[in-house]
Amino acid sequence: MKASHAAGVVLAGVAGLMLILAFRSFRLYAELRRHSADSAALRDVALLAGALVAVSALIMAASRLRAPLRINLALALASCALVLYLFEGLQALDNRLGRRFAEKISIIESLNREGKNAYGGVEPARFNWWWLNGSPRSVMVEGREILPLSGVSRKLTVDCKEVDEQPWLIFVSDEHGFNNPPGLWARAPVELAAVGDSFTAGSCVPPEQNLVGWLRRRYASALNLGMAGSGPLIMLAELLEYARLARPRIVLWCHFGGNDLRDLRREFRHPILVRYLDGAFRQGLPEQQAAVDAALEEYEESWLSKRPADLARRTVKLADFLALRATRARLGLGFSEPDTFAPTEREFTSFEAILAKARAAVAAWDGQIYFVYLPDWSGPPRQIGARAIESLEDETRRRVLSIARRLSLTVVDLADTFASHPDSASLFACPGCHYSAEGYRLAAESVLAALESAGVAPQLPPRNALSAGQP
Repeated sequence: MKASHAAGVVLAGVAGLMLILAFRSFRLYAELRRHSADSAALRDVALLAGALVAVSALIMAASRLRAPLRINLALALASCALVLYLFEGLQALDNRLGRRFAEKISIIESLNREGKNAYGGVEPARFNWWWLNGSPRSVMVEGREILPLSGVSRKLTVDCKEVDEQPWLIFVSDEHGFNNPPGLWARAPVELAAVGDSFTAGSCVPPEQNLVGWLRRRYASALNLGMAGSGPLIMLAELLEYARLARPRIVLWCHFGGNDLRDLRREFRHPILVRYLDGAFRQGLPEQQAAVDAALEEYEESWLSKRPADLARRTVKLADFLALRATRARLGLGFSEPDTFAPTEREFTSFEAILAKARAAVAAWDGQIYFVYLPDWSGPPRQIGARAIESLEDETRRRVLSIARRLSLTVVDLADTFASHPDSASLFACPGCHYSAEGYRLAAESVLAALESAGVAPQLPPRNALSAGQP
């Protein structure tokens, strides 16, 4: 009797899990319908939901089988569940992100013991992300709230790496906290400057192999104003605060298709950032560099240094464990809802207003903006609902490029260039990661070709001129 009762509990538990996943599938189906997903995407999710309900019904029906059959079925299902949860446990223990952060902490501590005064970097987007409960959204400089738009100046910065075989990106920031060689700001007006997020900043590759590093082989004074996590509002703010000092005749507005408009959602919640929509607003950050540096270092010590340690002590939520979240993600059975990816009409309108203000600001020093579209990883779908999200991303790309052209900006669209590459995976450090050195080289080569076509660049060198060597 005890075995029979236990078998009934096992069968009910497995059926319940199937129903929970089915409910999650129906929710996703409703979201896809709301976002006008195509019939193929709807069909995939509907079939999964139906299959889960059918399996749950069969398991519940099996609870009425004769005791020996019911017990054997429960043993089989329990064995499968045990294997799945053991695998889920291994995934939970395999804290790759935590190990990477622990390694970063160790490197910083080692460099500091050598007296090199290193730190882990501070990007302006961190003040939007609110990773730590109660963490500040700004720093105080002479009794005034300031939102920094770069890192600490002239500071040894331990940035990142994405795959084990990569070395860590470690660089000394420039006079205003960006990833540039020293002395470029003194050469104003410069030839070229680029604003953007981590794909512009060149996360996880040596400085000479990021996008601007490759471009610097042709434009020796090229400035990299990219900062990880930056969206359109931060990019506009960096133009108004820093690029105006360098007065570049060519400004590359590097739009990363993967998340720039989603970043804009967070940026609009920041009370200082939204003030940059008034073209007259400035914080005067370059003129307060020493004070901003001191405030950033205090912030890093008081708040940001806690985050890597927290990630290194990764905890797993019980609900995620019971739902086999990591295992389902590995099997391509994770759920990916489109509402977090689809920009709203307000965001498209705001994006156009931001670009228009950026164009006017650059024109004030006789410069010109070139809109560079940087594509995201486009490997095979690995989540339920991904097919619909790809369709939404294609539509978002089309509208973003349409806005840039409507503002009479020269567009450099790298999406087709990357997609047509014979080994597109080699353009990324790993699936879903930043570009590899080869990816950045290809991007730089395409930008140079576009500038030459527009008549603002010297003659493009042979293809192998950007293939090797140092700037």
